[in-house]
Amino acid sequence: MQALFDFLSQHVSADLAVFLVSMIPLIELRGSVILGTAIGMPWLRVLLISLIGNILPIPFILLLGE
Repeated sequence: MQALFDFLSQHVSADLAVFLVSMIPLIELRGSVILGTAIGMPWLRVLLISLIGNILPIPFILLLGE
């Protein structure tokens, strides 16, 4: 898990790293909020990006899951 966080924080922007981590099914919001606050982002920005990243895949899962 730590290796994933380190890779994302070094190779992509902080916003994109939080967004991508929030879309991973096993980590989701718990990991993205921790990552964003560890990087030093404001908590409100981390929360909004995490929520958007967590909600975005739902319509695709519902449409393609049938």
